[in-house]
Amino acid sequence: MVRQEKGGRKASKVCLVFPPHQHGRLARASEVQPQPPLGLLTIASYLSEALPDIACEVIDGKALGSEEKVFDEMDGDIVGFSVWYSNYTPALRLAERYREENPHVVIIFGGPHATALGNRILTNNEYIDYVVLGEGELPLLRLAEGTDPADIPGVLTRLAVGGYSPKRAWFDSNLATHPKFDLKNLVPAYSSRPSRGGAAMSAFPLAGVRGCLRTKRCEYCSIPFVGVRTMSPSTYWAQVKFLNEQYGIDYFFETGDIFPPQFLQELEKCEDYPDVGFRVYTYPGIMSPSNRSKLGNVGVDTVFMGVESSLVWNRTMKRRYARAYSKLALLGEMRQFGMEQINVIPGFVLGLPGETEDSLRDTSRLIRDISSLDNVSEITVSVVLPLPGAELFQRCVGDRNVSARYARECGGDLGTGDRIDYYLLSRIMIDAWCDVEHRRISEEIERYRLEIGAELASWLE
Repeated sequence: MVRQEKGGRKASKVCLVFPPHQHGRLARASEVQPQPPLGLLTIASYLSEALPDIACEVIDGKALGSEEKVFDEMDGDIVGFSVWYSNYTPALRLAERYREENPHVVIIFGGPHATALGNRILTNNEYIDYVVLGEGELPLLRLAEGTDPADIPGVLTRLAVGGYSPKRAWFDSNLATHPKFDLKNLVPAYSSRPSRGGAAMSAFPLAGVRGCLRTKRCEYCSIPFVGVRTMSPSTYWAQVKFLNEQYGIDYFFETGDIFPPQFLQELEKCEDYPDVGFRVYTYPGIMSPSNRSKLGNVGVDTVFMGVESSLVWNRTMKRRYARAYSKLALLGEMRQFGMEQINVIPGFVLGLPGETEDSLRDTSRLIRDISSLDNVSEITVSVVLPLPGAELFQRCVGDRNVSARYARECGGDLGTGDRIDYYLLSRIMIDAWCDVEHRRISEEIERYRLEIGAELASWLE
């Protein structure tokens, strides 16, 4: 049965749900501090300012800890689910169950997973009404106002299934117009207070940067566009001050994929910013010595640096560091961060196409060299996952051997399915496109755990 398309009607209550994670690092009970769903909090504040007569609630499944507790809190005539690969299956279960008990509710899926698999989601799950592509503030506002969904850019309807262009995604470029997000709409009520100097996963998320500085997307990146946008420095500091004064939060992490040096310079020029700490993302060779010296001035004490793999230094990958940027230069840059009292968390990705025993050994040597630096207290090492929206996923779909083996091992259709076993797909992809098996990579990661030690291996996957 195919659901009839629903016309627009004004909402009385919007319920935004972040289901608990089922897979990945964030599903671990040992995670230092669950992070509130920043994207949904931003949308909720946006809706509350524009439509003060409509109630809006954000349900944090990670904090609640179970689907049953999430379901007990769900209440709204529009219910939106923010879905990642790691919480997609719980979202489907919750949506289907809520539909059964509330047949007239409007159910919407959004987030990175939905943006990449919108057509499949609507085709395969008749209890979902719409999918929001890209950023959700304006589409959710229009839906809550009662605008006909077929007239809203960024909203995928069943009438549109059969193909859509990513240009239909609604990316709002004016971050300066966004109201400060609050935590008053959050369920359960916010009570935890991350402290400066805590582990990286303890920091409170903040998104003054959207997008990425790189001109070429990483093969495993599921961000659906290139380019970067930032808040105005005054808006950013106003948000930080509000959270600091209202909730006592004094340690943040900026979620933008790469912290733009220009944004750093603009933030430093502002006066009277609060005494808080930050963790930010960077990329090897992006920060000049003068910019590194500015990080501490705005409270940055930790940078996560995406080193990726030794493959970046050879011609196996289409993306390479600048010719003059060697592994010695990388170690030198990390030491220079240390001279500025900045801790570094290097991140590595194993199993990228073209991985060999030689490249794996080169990466292992680099990891051991980095682990000896005084300002490196954590290292993350992950096996690559071909997630929807990323180039690697599309290559898997188009590779007949990979698709056929996936179908044999789990019975799924990689070209049309939306409930995908990404760990199985990762294993198949690596075994097909690398000269080293997935099993060998897993063994190497386990060796890091034993040789580097529990403290440095706390994030290893």
